[in-house]
Amino acid sequence: MKQATKNASAVMLLVAIFSIHGCGSKPTRSPIVQVKGKIQYDNGTKLPAGSMIVFSPVLGGAGSAVAETDAEGNFLLTHVSGVSGAEVGDYLVELRSPKGQEHEFYASVPENYTSGGGLAATISADESPLELVLKNSRKRK
Repeated sequence: MKQATKNASAVMLLVAIFSIHGCGSKPTRSPIVQVKGKIQYDNGTKLPAGSMIVFSPVLGGAGSAVAETDAEGNFLLTHVSGVSGAEVGDYLVELRSPKGQEHEFYASVPENYTSGGGLAATISADESPLELVLKNSRKRK
């Protein structure tokens, strides 16, 4: 019985330590700020709800961030660490299909947006909302 009490005490101590200091989290290159935004084509057409937006940092040392769109094109980024937001800096943006809609999505979204080379964004410390505008909503050939 004493051993079980010692084990429980040790577990409680570890939980307290990780609660105070974080569990293996490492500092980020830049501050993480809240990032919300909207994405749509220049003609007002929206991506399908559930489309994934992946922000890959241009400079090494920063973490990536991801978001999922709603039906109106709104999104809220989440840092790779699981914290809401993204690090301040410059990013290349890649679009990915909602689950189950891969064929339709990749047939309708221009390839430069799904390859990570056609869209860039800058996340600033002032937490300004992002407005991502896609050009050319025509289908791929």
